[in-house]
Amino acid sequence: MFRRFNSYLHKNWTPVTFSVLLFLTLFPLIFDDLYYNITITKYKTYVILSCGILLFALSETFLKKKKLHISPTDKVYLYFLGVCTISCLGSDWEKESFTGSSGKYVGLLFLLLSFGIYYGVSRYFRINRIITLSFPLILILTTTLSLSQFFGHDPFGFYKDMAVGTDIMYLSTFGHIDVYAAFLCVYFPFCLYYAIFESSTWFILYLTGAVAGILGILCCNSDSSYLGLCVSLAVLFCLSLKSIRTGQRFLIVSVVLYLSLLFFRLLLKSGEHRELSKITSFLLSDLMMIIFAAVLLLFGLFLLWCRHQNGMLPAGAFKVSAIFFISLICLIFATFIWFSVFDRNTDLDWLTNYLRFHDHWGSDRGYVWKWCFQLFTTGTLWFQIFGGGPDTTTLLLERTYHDEMYQTLGVYYASAHNEYLNYLVTIGLAGLIFYLILLGRSVISAYGKINKDPFYGGVFIALLSYATMAFVNISQPITMPFVFLLIAFANVEEAEN
Repeated sequence: MFRRFNSYLHKNWTPVTFSVLLFLTLFPLIFDDLYYNITITKYKTYVILSCGILLFALSETFLKKKKLHISPTDKVYLYFLGVCTISCLGSDWEKESFTGSSGKYVGLLFLLLSFGIYYGVSRYFRINRIITLSFPLILILTTTLSLSQFFGHDPFGFYKDMAVGTDIMYLSTFGHIDVYAAFLCVYFPFCLYYAIFESSTWFILYLTGAVAGILGILCCNSDSSYLGLCVSLAVLFCLSLKSIRTGQRFLIVSVVLYLSLLFFRLLLKSGEHRELSKITSFLLSDLMMIIFAAVLLLFGLFLLWCRHQNGMLPAGAFKVSAIFFISLICLIFATFIWFSVFDRNTDLDWLTNYLRFHDHWGSDRGYVWKWCFQLFTTGTLWFQIFGGGPDTTTLLLERTYHDEMYQTLGVYYASAHNEYLNYLVTIGLAGLIFYLILLGRSVISAYGKINKDPFYGGVFIALLSYATMAFVNISQPITMPFVFLLIAFANVEEAEN
């Protein structure tokens, strides 16, 4: 194993690949003045790394006089940036829209730099083992810190001088728990995919990364991370039903995750810890532990039966499971619509905050979502097409809903708490459509390359996880760079022979 590992140190390295390694390792871990300037610290790191990737790529292109090939996905990305540029130039806040200084630092400059990452990675990145191993290693490190903090320890003094009660909203090296949740929805699915579908050489490390991921989600205690978790497990279950071997590997990984839940329950009884959210308490309840155990037992018996029959899974297992989960999603969505529109009187207890939309829905996301829809529907034709300018959500909300935010609610909103809504009001319908096309093409591209290298499978499942979680995510420069990096990974050109 170690001889093979040593060979990876000298294989498939390019300046862009090394820069990507820094992106996957240094970027998640770096901090300066603890949580007090975590956003600007990560943003500056992002600027340096993205510029490095772009410069290395351009030097490779021009020094070696390589022919510039523009793919359909490249064109979509350029159209997306074109709309963003028009939006910025037509904004009431051109400077703020370019820099993002009045918002979350995800203005036009951030988006232009994201194309630098895409250009460099899609053309000059080469897959190697060190890159893939960085996912579980970083996940283990960040989760170790979050576990310590969740149970009342602060080894690096992150909470020093923070106001009493505010520390529960910050975790690991990412700051706000929702930001940490977004990170988990990228690294955790990647480790899950490798633990199920990759060769057994590094199975234990990827499995350990998956354990760290589930423990991180429990520590994070943020409902948004459960969206990514559910989508990841559902899609991986469907994919695993293509063979007995992958089905068995999925069962093994699921059993280990189940044992991780039991381990976390024991830790909760060992001493002080942060308060659990309703959904975390529900998932760790005795009832759910019994249900999870029963499902795992039934799946194990099913695999055993298939092995004794003809050693193969039923031909339609993949399609049946996919139809089941799609139907389940439709049912949940229909239930949400029913209790939000047609039946607003039935008492749903704690499920009200999940199954019925209202102003306080999703930790008060209902307010800001409603405001963003109102901004879009009542805006001018220009605003509806091109928006108010990249990263101007804060300014738009302050201009229109200042009194309601500060006097009535006492809550300050700097983001739509939904990346797609954020794009809708900042870069308009045109920008949102091109972004969705870019995201969709990348998901399809990654899926189409799964059989070439498991790396693309990890990228595929991570993209799906992030795209789902983005419905309730805060737009910010700490984890948004990862989705553009994943998009670049999905569109990596084949190495020249």
